Amino acid sequence: MGYSYTPNERIVDRAVEIWKGLLREPKFDNGDKSFTGFMGQTFAGMVNDKTNNSTDEILDKFGVELKVLLMSEVTLEELQGKPPAEKPSPYYHNSLGVDYGPDWILSAAAQRAGLTTQFPWKTNMSISENYVCLGSGYEAPWYTIIL
Repeated sequence: MGYSYTPNERIVDRAVEIWKGLLREPKFDNGDKSFTGFMGQTFAGMVNDKTNNSTDEILDKFGVELKVLLMSEVTLEELQGKPPAEKPSPYYHNSLGVDYGPDWILSAAAQRAGLTTQFPWKTNMSISENYVCLGSGYEAPWYTIIL
């Protein structure tokens, strides 16, 4: 794959806590400042209020599942229970993201935990062995969190 990354449990723990916080109060910022954009963001919040089950207990389960996935070498096929088309090399995931829906690692953790919620739009995270970088919202600045 061309890169070398080994997860640091302390950094992964921090990344998991950040995601749990983001899911407690998801932000639906798609960058559209028009009335239509405002209505879309408002509607997303209303839908989330009806489907959201992000209690502390469910978010803790999500955190456990996300940590397992981030600390493990895994492929998409493994998560889906499918045989690989070729011989893929499992790898550690250190990039998480949401456009309007979560990527497959976040989705898998949510599904395993029974979490049903809207993820914060346009949110991305990069995890290194020494820090976490986060951008939350359309064209939001990235912040580096060094532990």
